[in-house]
Amino acid sequence: MKNILFTILKSRKNLVILYIAVSLCLTFFVCIKENVLFELTANTNLRIISQIHSAQTSTRKALFLMLSKKPQVEAFLDMISWAEGTAIQYGNNSYKMQYANGSFTELTNHPQRVISAPFAHRHLSSSASGRYQFLAATWNEVAAALDLADFSPQNQDLAALFLIYRANALLDVIELRIKSAIAKTSRIWASFPGAPYGQPTHPSEELITYFYWRYIHHCAIH
Repeated sequence: MKNILFTILKSRKNLVILYIAVSLCLTFFVCIKENVLFELTANTNLRIISQIHSAQTSTRKALFLMLSKKPQVEAFLDMISWAEGTAIQYGNNSYKMQYANGSFTELTNHPQRVISAPFAHRHLSSSASGRYQFLAATWNEVAAALDLADFSPQNQDLAALFLIYRANALLDVIELRIKSAIAKTSRIWASFPGAPYGQPTHPSEELITYFYWRYIHHCAIH
C-alpha cells in the first residue's frame, strides 16, 4: 500500500484523483464514525487550548500527551515525519534519524551534533535530529520549556506539539484545518511549502493527501 501511494504521488494528475478518493473515503468515515472522528466540540477544543495557555508545565505536558493520541494529531505528526524524510516506515528508528540520513543510538538527549552534507552543488550543515528534525537550539529551548528529561519518542512528540501550539496551529490541526496548520508551521519545518530556508518543499496537496491517508488509518485503529 505504501509503495503504491508513493508511486501515485509522483504524478500530479494521479495526486488529484487520489485527493478526491481520499476525501470521499473520509466523508464515509465521518458518517459512520462521527463520535470517533469529531468527539471534541468546538467549545471543548477552545477550552483545552485555553487550559494549555494558563497551565503549569506538568499540566501542559499532560494536555499535550492527551492530544497526541487524537487521530488527527497523530496523522499530522506522521505527515511532518514523512515530509522531513524520517517517515513512518522506519518505525521507532525514525526518532533516531539525523540530517542527511544520519542516525544515532542514544535517546538520553538530542545529539547536539552538526552534520555537513552536499546539497545542490554546495554544502549545508545542520544539527536537525529526531523524527521531527529538531535543531539543537530549538530542542534545548523546548526541552527547557516543557522540562523534558530526555529525547525519547514521547518527548519528541510532545516537543513537536509544543511547536505547533506556539505557532497557533494546534487548534487548526484538531479541527482539521490542515492547510492553515501547514501554512502556520512552515517556518518550523523546512520541507513545508513557503518555508524560507531554500530546501526542497512538498506542495500542500501532497501533504494534505498524506495527512488524510494517515488520518483514516488512525481512526480505523482507535
